[in-house]
Amino acid sequence: MQALKGLVIGMGLLIVIGMGVLGYGLYKKATDPGFKFFKDASTAETAAPTLPAPPIAAALPASKIDSFGTKSVPLAPGETLEGVTPNGNYLILHLKGSDGSDSLTIVTMNGGDVIGRLNLEPLK
Repeated sequence: MQALKGLVIGMGLLIVIGMGVLGYGLYKKATDPGFKFFKDASTAETAAPTLPAPPIAAALPASKIDSFGTKSVPLAPGETLEGVTPNGNYLILHLKGSDGSDSLTIVTMNGGDVIGRLNLEPLK
């Protein structure tokens, strides 16, 4: 009877400890997605992580990106650049006019040529 009590208490302690370790692992994984309990033997500690290439750099050869020189994008008086969004081989420039109007200008990455301009107007 004493052995059975000891076995039940021991198994209960193992369950409690296991649940604590599981909770700790879930917390650490939620706060740090790269967290691992055990290090992989094939991965060196000092190896720098490799990041995937940005989509634009992967889509165009480096010689095409560096070779087009200097290009100008015409802006109306008082227009300012609000943001730039890469999209494949194109850049989308968000421009804001001095009167509060918005427009999008689409420029090619490999030549710097202006493809077109979209004026954004509110629905009436």
